Amino acid sequence: MIAAAPAIERVETLLGDIPTIRHHKLSVATMNCQTPVFVRVRCRHGIEGVGVGTTIGGLAYGEESPESIQVSIDTYFAALPLGMDATRNGAAMAHVRKLFQDNRFAKCALVTKISSYICPRLLALASHSTGLASTG
Repeated sequence: MIAAAPAIERVETLLGDIPTIRHHKLSVATMNCQTPVFVRVRCRHGIEGVGVGTTIGGLAYGEESPESIQVSIDTYFAALPLGMDATRNGAAMAHVRKLFQDNRFAKCALVTKISSYICPRLLALASHSTGLASTG
């Protein structure tokens, strides 16, 4: 019997404020904390992947901010990969690129979260197929 593909069931986002060790001075702002957007994908069988998207300097530096990244993912991107095979990252991202322009950081967070799901499984598969798997 062939196992069913790990379908994506849910995408969640969370903003986090992380203080910096020392202030980071930019030409447009001084940063004393970083606000990443954590993106979590949950797949069938409870398997999860996590990605992160962030900008430096917020809207003073570019067209995306952590808040706009979160809204873009929650409102537009999150529903797209639902039901898709989580091992087909390229297909999911091609679909997103075709439908939406720009939003590079939001797309990056989405692709890294799917990749964080895929990579450990590919490494485990590679280590087993090459005989490098840990035996204990």
